[in-house]
Amino acid sequence: MAELLVDREPPSDLASSRASVSLRQSDLFHAFVSLADALTAMFGSGCEAVVHDFTDLDHSIIHITGHVTGRKVGGSPTNLMLEALKQSPVPDALIRFAARSPDGHALRSASVFIKDSGGRPVGCFCLNIDANQPILAAEPGVAAEAPHQSPAETFADTPEAVTRTALNRLLAATARDDARNLSRAQKIELIRKLDQAGVFFLRGAVDIVARLLGVTRSTVYVYLRSAANNTNREVS
Repeated sequence: MAELLVDREPPSDLASSRASVSLRQSDLFHAFVSLADALTAMFGSGCEAVVHDFTDLDHSIIHITGHVTGRKVGGSPTNLMLEALKQSPVPDALIRFAARSPDGHALRSASVFIKDSGGRPVGCFCLNIDANQPILAAEPGVAAEAPHQSPAETFADTPEAVTRTALNRLLAATARDDARNLSRAQKIELIRKLDQAGVFFLRGAVDIVARLLGVTRSTVYVYLRSAANNTNREVS
């Protein structure tokens, strides 16, 4: 299991990016901002392009053009982006996966991770296109394509919204509507899955999860250690 990163320093790869000098002013990010503007200008209102800078992961969106998901500058990363950051190595890209806008529109999306010369992720460039727009409808087979089997990406503006969405998705599998009613073992398993989903990359995630589960902050840490120990025993 990956090292627990709860409310401590970010992963070493991300920590390196935070130590870089003014990433937001780098030529690399300027290039992606220009690309975002060019793509939405070419494809129209059904296209959204987003630039994320991992210097501040909680508020990673530094540029967004188009209005497909309704987000804005200062917004948070998506659940799939956080999950990808838990992988080793972090993938170069997530291409043409299914997603859904907050108002229910089907999207076709792609995310390309921006990496430094050492291969460390410092940001991400994302493209979201409304599947009902002519640009996709005119392409044979795309509109009728079956959704990808991986979890659909969800969009939220704040770390709390990202955390709550991830928890609710996991909670649905337990047939419970209130995480506070779970048993201790179920809460430990839920926290293990939240950690696997990358939720604890976000600052304040421990406090948010503690409140949603009806436990103390220290209890969340205890559950995380229990989950890590159980995982280590399973793979030993």
